[in-house]
Amino acid sequence: MWKREVFIKSQYQIIELFYDDETQHLRLDLNLCTQFHSLDEYRYHELAIHSGYILAEKEPKKILILGGGDGLAAREALKFAEKVFVVDIDPDMTNLAKTHPLMRAINKDAFNDERVKIYNKDAYFWVKECRKHKFDLIFADYPDPTSPVLEKLYSFEHYAEIARILKPDGIFIVQATGALMFPVMANIGAKLKKFFKWVIPLKVEVLAGVQGFWLATNMEKLGPKWERLSNIETRAFDKQFFLSATNWGKDMRELLKKGNAEESVYDVYVYTMCWIK
Repeated sequence: MWKREVFIKSQYQIIELFYDDETQHLRLDLNLCTQFHSLDEYRYHELAIHSGYILAEKEPKKILILGGGDGLAAREALKFAEKVFVVDIDPDMTNLAKTHPLMRAINKDAFNDERVKIYNKDAYFWVKECRKHKFDLIFADYPDPTSPVLEKLYSFEHYAEIARILKPDGIFIVQATGALMFPVMANIGAKLKKFFKWVIPLKVEVLAGVQGFWLATNMEKLGPKWERLSNIETRAFDKQFFLSATNWGKDMRELLKKGNAEESVYDVYVYTMCWIK
């Protein structure tokens, strides 16, 4: 049975941490919605981070995580990175991930690693104001565009700024909704195609259904470096896992090609939610 271990009403959200003594599973809820479940979170974070690791021309050393205040993406990045920047708006969330024993256990104490630098800033403005850094790999672990305020994180302006701070041979990966929200994912992909030569859809099965991502890069050639798999320890990610993530049925491939870059991602999200209901 779930027992609530933490309740925080921060400036930005309600944070709740639950633990089940019987199964020893951990769950983080933000604003009453599950952010991660320890039963399957590793599938999500391993795909998000290690896809870029095996596809990059050179091994990524400098990583930027936008969002990711739970430290789980940073945990994966630290398996190969020399520097990891985490930009999450909520200091209460990152402090929980840094200090609570249950969170430190699941994120492998990522936020106490000297290679990690945490910025409690709005990611949109942090990226816009960034002038000193260029990154090998950027992962945008943003919430779904459930409000007009969040739409800026899926905008032309934001993607242009991300492309600016990404190295020429760098890789950008963005959480792109899931379940039955693929019209939203299609529009995100259409926007990315304005800035990147390669824009590839990825997917992973989790408890909530199918989760989508886009991987984008301006590298001349794109191909996995399978030998790098021996450098990292994973629970799910391997050659077959990655190939499965890129394998979409014909119907879904056609749907993802029909994105409208000019259309509001938030409006499509709301419309799709109403259609599902």
